[in-house]
Amino acid sequence: MITEMPERGFVKVDGHRFGFARTGRGRSIVLLHGIPNHRYLWRNVTPLLVAAGLNVLTIDLLGYGASDKPAGVDLGIASQAHLLVKAFNELNWPGGTIAGHDIGGGVAQLLAVKTPDVASRLILIDTIAYDSFPEPGDDQFQPLRYGERLAKAMPNARFEVVERAGHFLPEDAPETLAYLIANFVRAEDEVSR
Repeated sequence: MITEMPERGFVKVDGHRFGFARTGRGRSIVLLHGIPNHRYLWRNVTPLLVAAGLNVLTIDLLGYGASDKPAGVDLGIASQAHLLVKAFNELNWPGGTIAGHDIGGGVAQLLAVKTPDVASRLILIDTIAYDSFPEPGDDQFQPLRYGERLAKAMPNARFEVVERAGHFLPEDAPETLAYLIANFVRAEDEVSR
């Protein structure tokens, strides 16, 4: 579904409520947050992406933000990916680009591998990768070499470094991040011509 006015609400999956917001028209993108955040992380990026002509869906992972916080439920990235596929179906999300920050990037990687019909493009922002799951306390969570390694391992990948920005890139440089995301999504149009 494509909306002009922001739509906010909940979608129920396997008995759990997931908070979401959706706005904009055009190519579709999902923005996934990491820890200890929720979809609010994308508040400064979303309007810029909408202005660039994108339909943006932000969703709180189970256990975060407005989503349910059930006790004794697996909140790992594989479980989150499995639940999100169901949430996307309930929301009639047509598929498109998936962008993930931090553990949201781990979820996005699993979505791209296990459900390639859902993820036409993948954007990873200071994501968990390989054997890395850093401890909080340092704003530079992931070494650049992991990003470089991921980019070499993926077809049609680009590796971008945003200077003077730390782990929380959507907070540190929302304009730069929105510009990079919009250009990456638009590049799909060029490839399909």
